[in-house]
Amino acid sequence: MVHYESERTRTMLYISEFDSEDQAREQIEQMKKKIEKGSKGFGHFRELEVEERTLYLVLGFGQIHYFYLDSNRVIWIAKDLSMAELVLKAALKAIK
Repeated sequence: MVHYESERTRTMLYISEFDSEDQAREQIEQMKKKIEKGSKGFGHFRELEVEERTLYLVLGFGQIHYFYLDSNRVIWIAKDLSMAELVLKAALKAIK
């Protein structure tokens, strides 16, 4: 987990690594189901295609949250709304 905070913004990055891509995919599916049902604190679930990758977006706790599968890892980025798109694009390029 990486946490960055300043007076103007805060960002959280979580990377969960699994033994296999199938396990990571199952984790994504469980997360999607919980959030789609109405998870406490999260709403406005969306599935997106960004740079040829399937991403999931939710709003909650004053931030925008993106999560996605990257091989055997689940990546979760939480960012204040003001700079979310910029941080997401940088993360997609850096985390491969």
